[in-house]
Amino acid sequence: MSKIRVPTKTNGTTRPIPPPKAWILRAVPLGLAAGLLNFGSIVTETLLLMNALWLEQYYVSVEVLLCTFVLSTLTVAATSIVLTFLHLSQESHRWWWNSFLTGACAGLYLLLYSVWFMAERLNLAGAFAVVLYGTTMSVISILFGTYCGTVGMLASFWFN
Repeated sequence: MSKIRVPTKTNGTTRPIPPPKAWILRAVPLGLAAGLLNFGSIVTETLLLMNALWLEQYYVSVEVLLCTFVLSTLTVAATSIVLTFLHLSQESHRWWWNSFLTGACAGLYLLLYSVWFMAERLNLAGAFAVVLYGTTMSVISILFGTYCGTVGMLASFWFN
């Protein structure tokens, strides 16, 4: 297995990064906006999957799920590339974690959506059911956020 090669030469001395001109250009607001866009590409399939998982309904459109998976992967990659370019145009050389955050915020929105789903759609009786649902959806949200963050970081690395 070969080592990862950085596509450009870097200077050994680090320069200070100028602060962004507007608050919206900071890492957290950009990550939250990108996460909303990334989660928006899968929100309808998420509702169908959660209905099938928690309300014992049938899920028969596996082809649509595959298309949604590909579409969400491309959306995360494109969003991360655009926002990494925005960070680099501001002379910010610390783009690694920002590109991961751009994709990983979709997992936060999935967690918030699962809280809404529990409050509006599920009639959970007892603390054990709530803990089971919360734990399962937390793990799914963390895995989804990690996947989207990895896709975003690798796409940004390929872009650079």
